[in-house]
Amino acid sequence: MTTLQKFIDTLTSPAVLLRNSNPKPAIQQPVSEPPSATRAAAVLLWTVAAGWGLPAPWLMWWVLARDRLPVLPFIGNPNGGPFYSHLSRDAFVLMLLLSFVLGILQSYAAWLLWAGKRAGAALQFGLLPVEAVLWYGFALPFPPLFALIRIALTLNAWRRLT
Repeated sequence: MTTLQKFIDTLTSPAVLLRNSNPKPAIQQPVSEPPSATRAAAVLLWTVAAGWGLPAPWLMWWVLARDRLPVLPFIGNPNGGPFYSHLSRDAFVLMLLLSFVLGILQSYAAWLLWAGKRAGAALQFGLLPVEAVLWYGFALPFPPLFALIRIALTLNAWRRLT
């Protein structure tokens, strides 16, 4: 055997081939999509958050500038209710500011829920008492219905959240 033949035999021996071969890639777990129920809950939460957050700065300005709520067609006084009729102007504006902050926090919770995070569900549940006080104080009829649907959807998908 020539030196070249010995070298080739050494390179092609089973021990060398096994040592130089690429290891098998690890089995990758498929990336699971967040449950569709939490995505639906996130959409409802974003809807309610927009309802709290978008009109609040405008309403705060209106109340501070004109000492009253605007009167809108088909709605009357938006966010009128026990807060408007029983609180001072400054306290009412603070409640509007609280609703604005609530909208921001709910948007963050919706983003987490959309991603399938259990923290979004926990934040959503933690904000419910504040939300309920504002529903009553601003006499809002639809957010409680959305909250019941959101809660049912989130609880349905709870075990699949990360």
